Amino acid sequence: MDFYGYMRPNGKAGARNYVLLLPVNRSLNFIASNVERMTRNTRHFEIPAETGRTEVDREVIARTLIGLMNNANVGGIVLLAVKSGAGSAYKNMCAERFEEEARKTGKPLRIVYLTNVGGSYNMLGETLRLTREVLLEVSDFRRENCPLSALTLGVKCGTSDATSGIAGNPCVGAAFDQLIRAGGTAFFSETKEIIGAEDLVAKRAVNESVAKKFFLPLDIGKIKLKRPAKIFAKSTPYLPILQPAFPV
Repeated sequence: MDFYGYMRPNGKAGARNYVLLLPVNRSLNFIASNVERMTRNTRHFEIPAETGRTEVDREVIARTLIGLMNNANVGGIVLLAVKSGAGSAYKNMCAERFEEEARKTGKPLRIVYLTNVGGSYNMLGETLRLTREVLLEVSDFRRENCPLSALTLGVKCGTSDATSGIAGNPCVGAAFDQLIRAGGTAFFSETKEIIGAEDLVAKRAVNESVAKKFFLPLDIGKIKLKRPAKIFAKSTPYLPILQPAFPV
């Protein structure tokens, strides 16, 4: 089974062909958001503050930015930075790191440094000009028949209601089954919401080793949740399931 999408240099395929406007410093969010407003087929990521965080937290932000650049729905990239990484206080957030990762994607790329263009107003104009260049390049990309093995789907809870368990969730699960059988990739977030049904999911693992890896983050989550158990249990509809593990 195929789908009509955009094949990327890394062998993955996306359903969209966006130009990603990616500031690597929080102070440049307003530049990216305004360029997105003035152009079509662009998306920008609102980077959280990189200052005042631990190195581990900054690394999570950095990995998120790198993941976005590799997203198959992204056809081109425009990076925005205050200055080159040589003067960055945070080595894992330096502009050179993101430039290197962006070039690895093989996608059209432009980089704008605030210190090189002479201020915010000039940076807005230069970012807009370079974004239009990348948009022109990605407009040459055409949809083609792509195998499902090249597709990655991610899902997230969109606020459950009375029909989720009898309609929405089974439909998504059936779609995941077909995708995985075809060699594609599927993932979900909010792993704590699977507490109480982890055994059912683990049975679907390809082997015992994978099943054990699946349980590991859940076990860690349970340990963390034991501290604020009363707060967590009172805010979840799964109180009967959680009570044996987290008495309140």
